[in-house]
Amino acid sequence: MSLESIIQTALDLAAAAYDAFFVGVLGLPDQRDIWITTSGNPCIFCRHMAQLSQRVNVPVGHPFPVPNYSILVYMNAQSITLIEPARAHDNCQCARVTVPVP
Repeated sequence: MSLESIIQTALDLAAAAYDAFFVGVLGLPDQRDIWITTSGNPCIFCRHMAQLSQRVNVPVGHPFPVPNYSILVYMNAQSITLIEPARAHDNCQCARVTVPVP
């Protein structure tokens, strides 16, 4: 399995798990938060967080799901790692932005 397919599978699984375990509870709001990178050279984690946030509807102010690259099966909501701020590490230039749900 190539690195690219591992990354894509991790993003797919995290998005599906988030939708399965949180959308039913939180509902689909008219606005959502997305993770954006503002650096000209964001780290790989932040690039993936930005990609994932384009695929899931994170309600305003709620935590973002984090992709798990070990390709596990998400068994319940507690299986999903979540992160609150869009500041993942020292010198992170990412931001949380609220946008309309498409």
